[in-house]
Amino acid sequence: MAKLAKFNDIVQKYGHIADFLLIYIKEAHPTDGWHFKSNAYYIESAKNMTDRARAAKFLLDENVRCPLVLDDVTDEAVTAYRSLPERLYIVLDGVIVLVGGIGPEEYDLQPVEEWLVAYRGQG
Repeated sequence: MAKLAKFNDIVQKYGHIADFLLIYIKEAHPTDGWHFKSNAYYIESAKNMTDRARAAKFLLDENVRCPLVLDDVTDEAVTAYRSLPERLYIVLDGVIVLVGGIGPEEYDLQPVEEWLVAYRGQG
């Protein structure tokens, strides 16, 4: 959850120059799949949108500071953005201008913040 806290900080700091959106995608380590016993959350694979919404509720409970939407159960966002298990994107005028590394190892908020600082300097 440390990553979410840092993400929330960035949303708060740069929300006046950028719109933020969090898309809840399929679970990387569901309890009915490739699950680690040390996971803090026990979430099964979503079979429908009600399941996906129930799984995403923990983010709302952690007070995510931007809109949260759900990928559909056919995982269109995962397919389109190759975002499993987690990934950061910056889209400017309909064009992807920054693609973050694949998480969790390469998930890094620093390039996002650096891009936003540079962008703010242009305005």
